[in-house]
Amino acid sequence: MGFGHLYSDYQLLQVGLTGAYQITDGLSMGITPNFNYASLQIEPVPIAAPDQQKGYPIGEKSSSIGFGGQIGIFYAMKMDFNWD
Repeated sequence: MGFGHLYSDYQLLQVGLTGAYQITDGLSMGITPNFNYASLQIEPVPIAAPDQQKGYPIGEKSSSIGFGGQIGIFYAMKMDFNWD
């Protein structure tokens, strides 16, 4: 029998602001806080139990908000390095 017509709507927005600071000539540090927003709608919902009369239920749009970040350090060496 199968699911019939399938529909999905997925949206993702990720915004980050970046800042960096040079500590010394060869050493820098950076930080980025992130804001995330995501939404998802699926029709029909394949993980739900089907009804004998109506089949699989229609899913409602669901959304979520998240926060995160990254930090990093960069060091530039002033000497050459060879594996010879």
